[in-house]
Amino acid sequence: MESLKGKRDWNTFLEELYLQERKKAGTNSLAKLRELLDDNDLDRIEASSKKFRKEFRLR
Repeated sequence: MESLKGKRDWNTFLEELYLQERKKAGTNSLAKLRELLDDNDLDRIEASSKKFRKEFRLR
């Protein structure tokens, strides 16, 4: 671990590891969703999202 850490302090090194894994998990989740959903599903999700953003109002 010391060789991977290099000159960085442990806090910086561990934070970078965490952020890399978090990004990787998000990328993997997105890829899995793309496998599960077809173009029809994606189109409906997109339309629903646009409608929500257009109609959303704080009271």
